[in-house]
Parts: sequence; C-alpha cells; structure tokens
Amino acid sequence: MDFGGRLAGLVLAGQLARIPAAASAELRIDQVALAVPLSYRAAPGDPAGPLAGRRPLGGVVVAVVLADGRVTGLVTVADLRSAARLRAAARA
Repeated sequence: MDFGGRLAGLVLAGQLARIPAAASAELRIDQVALAVPLSYRAAPGDPAGPLAGRRPLGGVVVAVVLADGRVTGLVTVADLRSAARLRAAARA
C-alpha cells in the first residue's frame, strides 16, 4: 500500500528471501513488488467461485480485496484449500 492506503503492489516472503543481504539496505519495496493486474482485484461483495481456477500471483495470492480503493484483505491459495477442507468436512 502507498501512504494513502491504496494498492501499490504485492510483496511475498519468497521475494524478500531472494534479496541478497548486501542489497537489502538500499533496495526499496516498490522495486521488488509484483504488480497486481485489475483481474486480480476484487471487492468484498464479489463472488468467490471464480477464484478457485485462477493462477495465483507469485504462487500464493489469488485476489487482493479492495473497498473504496483501499486494501482490506488477501485471498491466498491456502485460504482456498482451507475452505475446500471445511466444505468437505461439513458434507461428511
């Protein structure tokens, strides 16, 4: 997020881990952040179903949830797996 709370990009732990220690002091977060395409931006009221088939950004994030242009949450692959397990358990 930028200082106004708007989405500026997405930084994942794996990206940070690949930064050499010597470079980390000068490297800015915006230099390593992944751009978030419009198709990966969602509103709180958007349907969740289409997220299941989406290729995750950085192998982790399937949607960035925004309300009034501000980040309010993330939906991750782990979230989708957890939801699937809970649905399966509820049916059993």
